[in-house]
Amino acid sequence: MTDEDLSIDEKRVFASKAGKTEVFVAAGVGVVVVDVSEDLVGGFRVDHRCTARDVTGRDGRLAVATDEDVLLAPGYEATGFGPAVTVGLTDSAVVAVGDDGRVGTLSFDSTLGADGDEDRDDTAWRTLGTVEEGRAVDGRLVATAGGVVRVGDDALHPAGLDDVRDVAAAGPFAATAEGLFYLGNGWMEIEGGSWHVVDASVDGERAHAAGDPGVRRRRSTDGGEWRAVDLSITDPVGFAYGDGFVCTVTADGTFLVDAGDGPRTQELGLREIGDVAVP
Repeated sequence: MTDEDLSIDEKRVFASKAGKTEVFVAAGVGVVVVDVSEDLVGGFRVDHRCTARDVTGRDGRLAVATDEDVLLAPGYEATGFGPAVTVGLTDSAVVAVGDDGRVGTLSFDSTLGADGDEDRDDTAWRTLGTVEEGRAVDGRLVATAGGVVRVGDDALHPAGLDDVRDVAAAGPFAATAEGLFYLGNGWMEIEGGSWHVVDASVDGERAHAAGDPGVRRRRSTDGGEWRAVDLSITDPVGFAYGDGFVCTVTADGTFLVDAGDGPRTQELGLREIGDVAVP
């Protein structure tokens, strides 16, 4: 099976059906799927029971960081990484940070067995080094207590800042204890204050940030300016982007979707929320 075949199989599972998109939430009870149709929130269910700490999606793929291993959907197959605190996806690999700060990558090409079947090679993870308190991964960027770290092909590279809570590769943007930043000629401050979350769509057309100053939104259609937005929620843990909508979930389990006509919310009744993702 080729990488192209994997993408087709995965997209068949995650594709929208009759206008419905599946949004995935990492929670203490497991991976929860929320059905979204434009700005309407439908039903939700536990898709896989585990202690899900983080979830990320890209190009029809989904990866989950749990207290036991990194899982890949569909199927929630164990990959042999071990307990992970956060996970990210690039266009060619999975990036994970372990409980011990270990950073590893798993190439999509290595997720098949030597005979071409779907048995995963647990030795395929490549350890590149360790970080101080890994907090979030997006693409090849890792947010850590010691700053932003870039994941290279063979090593980790410090990339500046301090006390970084979150990163968005399609910027790049960084949320820190002292400000929200973008990478230009060095890290440039967008707004001061304590920020906890920053996310951007893969194409960079949309981005959101949240922190003590409130919630900010950036859209290319607005000239790329960051603007305050009132989503009538507090403490969002992350943002995810679908076709024509943005969604978020809060630490107390409130799910929100906005397709442009104002936000709609749904109480999920979940705790220990890790993140939200659209494959």
